[in-house]
Amino acid sequence: MEYFVNPVNRGFFCNDNSIYFPYKQEIINSTLLAFIIFVMIVVIVSFSYSNCLHVAKIANISVHCLFAIFINLYICQLTKLSVGRLRPHFLAVCRPNIDLEACANTLKYIETYNCTGPYNVVRQARLSFFSGHASIAMTALYLQARFPRHLYGLGSLPLIQMFVLSIALFVGFTRIRDNSHHPSDVLAGYIFGTIVSIIAVFLFLPPMFSCGSYLIN
Repeated sequence: MEYFVNPVNRGFFCNDNSIYFPYKQEIINSTLLAFIIFVMIVVIVSFSYSNCLHVAKIANISVHCLFAIFINLYICQLTKLSVGRLRPHFLAVCRPNIDLEACANTLKYIETYNCTGPYNVVRQARLSFFSGHASIAMTALYLQARFPRHLYGLGSLPLIQMFVLSIALFVGFTRIRDNSHHPSDVLAGYIFGTIVSIIAVFLFLPPMFSCGSYLIN
């Protein structure tokens, strides 16, 4: 969606220090996150249900989990395009054709300006709210937490949950460290990811977490 629809073109206040941060390379880009989440979902589902499900049914559960993440991603992108919040590194990549130093200490709102930076980079810099990385990571965490507890060994459950939680938190923290999101974007992503997961589990995926429903005949 984000490649076919332009985000809202927001202005900015000259004294808004939250968008003056330098541009940094991402520690975890979208491709890497997608790979991590895909592997994590497939591995955890396979491990959880390997003793009571056929391979085809394990694959079916994995697909349902990934579908919940897709719904999350779709709504996230729609929100990003509609809100158009500027990322912390916006001015660094936009390089607007105005004198920022002249108005840095004023309350002037700049609405008419042109960015001289690369178009695609500037476009991405308008998609700050909310953090899709944090939202998707939290969705994966919640889905894992909903798996039946009796499927884990006594010692493996805390370790698995701690591992998944650490990944979810790390992903969100890197977005702040990379100046890609404001802290409130990451927090909103965590909250939204949890809400979408709860809705997906109770409305669309109720049988997927019951091993008894899929016992091998």
